[in-house]
Amino acid sequence: MYAPDGSLRGYAVVQLPERGEAVGWVVDLLAADDVAFAGAMEAALGHLQKVGAAVARATAVEGSWWERELRASGFRAPASDDRKRIIAHVLDEQHPLASAVRRPSDWYFTDADRDDEVCS
Repeated sequence: MYAPDGSLRGYAVVQLPERGEAVGWVVDLLAADDVAFAGAMEAALGHLQKVGAAVARATAVEGSWWERELRASGFRAPASDDRKRIIAHVLDEQHPLASAVRRPSDWYFTDADRDDEVCS
């Protein structure tokens, strides 16, 4: 998403549906403000629909800013058996990340942050 002056105001990354599937993914989205966010989300969902997705999914940490934004954009929580847990072990209690890791609601974790590609 670009401003009239040509500056980048936001972006969205999508994963297209696999051949014969109808589920696409909003993998990542970041924007400078609410208007750019709305535009990037609209572009992401519009593109997924254009390529044949019937459903768009995304991953978010429960209670996080990203989850709130997804819900505001029409996404709904998954079934209770489709939740993923992030488990962390603090090794250095004095490190600034020690307190951050204990507040997952402050995290901005999306599918773009994973590196567990599934190969078939």
